[in-house]
Amino acid sequence: MAQLIKMKDYASRYEYHFLHQNAEFLAAKKSYWQRMKTDWMIANKSSPKVSGEEPLENNTRMGKAVNRLKWWKQEEEEVEINESDAYLFFKGKTLEELKDIFYDNWFLIQLEWASSTISEISMMDPKLKYDYRLRTLLRELPDTYFVMYYPVFHTKQTTMEGAITIIGPVGIDVVHILEGTMYSVFEPADSRFWKEYVNQKQHTFVSPVLALKRTTNVVEAVLKQAGTTFPVQATVVSPASIIDNREVLYAYTADKREYKRWMERRINNPSPVKNRQLFSAEALMGQAATVSVLRSEIYSSNEYGE
Repeated sequence: MAQLIKMKDYASRYEYHFLHQNAEFLAAKKSYWQRMKTDWMIANKSSPKVSGEEPLENNTRMGKAVNRLKWWKQEEEEVEINESDAYLFFKGKTLEELKDIFYDNWFLIQLEWASSTISEISMMDPKLKYDYRLRTLLRELPDTYFVMYYPVFHTKQTTMEGAITIIGPVGIDVVHILEGTMYSVFEPADSRFWKEYVNQKQHTFVSPVLALKRTTNVVEAVLKQAGTTFPVQATVVSPASIIDNREVLYAYTADKREYKRWMERRINNPSPVKNRQLFSAEALMGQAATVSVLRSEIYSSNEYGE
């Protein structure tokens, strides 16, 4: 599951001690899964040791198995719940259902990590909890990928919302997603406009390549200023639709005929996290804008009913 390091201009725990947060993510995710799986095994009377997997550590009673990870601490806080409720929750569920529950819970935790720090919090758009594309990206990509979801970057004179930026072990993907229907056909009309054909209707819209160019220019400038280089590829992705006449300058395209292969190349990439990747991600985080308020201000307002 990829690491969500930045959303829009929200505060993120990855803004500070990036290397530590990367390690913390991996350890916390593993621990959370092991504890949840132990509960599931107890509820379904399965052996806690499964062939091909490491032995589960720190097996606990059913009542302490469902935890809420608190990101601002470096340890888990166990929440006591009614044992019968926990038993009923896990009883009868398949391993695949358990995985879905885990990913759903971990996705919400990632949203929290990417919208607040120990002292600051940003007002996150509630719609992000139901963002299918964000969920899919995070779930399908490996832990070795860092995702910046429509980050806002500082430029020389102002700020600019960027495209989705995925920082992998061997390069950076700057991605624009075209959300068409299964009947949509997208076609570049010229350097500034594209067309969508669907149900015998035509719709003209601004070329996604323009936004990709702006984001790619910013990313490359940040890396250059940081004294490093890393391959950057601009890509127009359309998982459900067709992109016709794809001889567009500058950007690679992956429509429904190629999207699966495009994603599989990243999913099956055996490369571990690289130093240059970490350095590039940290540099981009340093250029990202943040709008937040102090937690103390929120607590003070609540205390006095303001």
